[in-house]
Amino acid sequence: APFDLTVDIEAIDQNLVGSPTYHWRYDGGTFLSAPLSLVSGTEYLASLPAPDCGDVVEVYFSAEGDLTGQHLLPAGAPGAAFTPIVGEEVTPIAEDFETPSGWTVDPDGTDTASTGIWNQMDPEVTLAQPGDDVTDPGSDCWVTDGFAGATLGANDVDAGATTLASDPMDLSGLSSATMSYWRWYSNNTGADPGADVFTIDISDDGGASWVNVETIGPVGAGTTGGWVYHEFDVASFVSLTSQVRIRFIADDAGLGSIVEAAIDELRVTSEQCVPPPLSCEGDLDGDMDVDVLDFGSGPGATPAQGDLNGDGFIDVFDFAIFANNFGNICN
Repeated sequence: APFDLTVDIEAIDQNLVGSPTYHWRYDGGTFLSAPLSLVSGTEYLASLPAPDCGDVVEVYFSAEGDLTGQHLLPAGAPGAAFTPIVGEEVTPIAEDFETPSGWTVDPDGTDTASTGIWNQMDPEVTLAQPGDDVTDPGSDCWVTDGFAGATLGANDVDAGATTLASDPMDLSGLSSATMSYWRWYSNNTGADPGADVFTIDISDDGGASWVNVETIGPVGAGTTGGWVYHEFDVASFVSLTSQVRIRFIADDAGLGSIVEAAIDELRVTSEQCVPPPLSCEGDLDGDMDVDVLDFGSGPGATPAQGDLNGDGFIDVFDFAIFANNFGNICN
């Protein structure tokens, strides 16, 4: 369908020269351009024609100031451009972990952690561990043990690694896949803070081999607790197969630091574009296509059959509809 985009243009200490412009192309063709329409104040409107399903859309904007010349949005256009998705976002996989998920702890039997083993539960708050999952309403998530105990380090990850792995996810029928999750990780307390990492890997062969998605730590952003959102394009790491798995490894590999991790709200989203159904107006013989056999039915058709525009007559206007749909296969 046609769609609109808006952009704000502020001419600070200068004047705009000519008309601000939007530029677009579909599927790598030649960029076309048109003036932006002023909505009000600094807001302008771009009205783009309908792309086809599967088209790669590229859009950028340009405006010229009398003091500083041409400005582009995004910078680096046309080599860099906005790329809106053609289609509708769907969510084939959604795990909120409020009910049993079927995920596996220690899938290969190689974990060495003595405490802090992954549990699906309502976590108990400490200085290193969340007291709630990321959603409201909702209470449960996957967390390293989750039983706070008497002290901060009573049930944190100790003496090695604990691994949580998803069951296989079938992404084979998707044209694209974005995986997202909320993660919690804390390693900045205890006798040896900032020494461990939280590793997240993905597999497309059921776990026979793994590719690293992200490694958090040993220091820096995401190592001091708090829920953090992350998303990534699955196809940038592995193929979209029927055996995609993700795993989360919390590891207390060094001295006695306090290591806690949690995972919640995993999603896989994709974009689908279904072409609109072809019109069957003109299928006078009922064989689900509009062809020369329907044309032969025209002269003897009743108004209910051949009056395609509903004006009570079978005339040139109905023939125009028939001609426009000629060749459509509607089944």
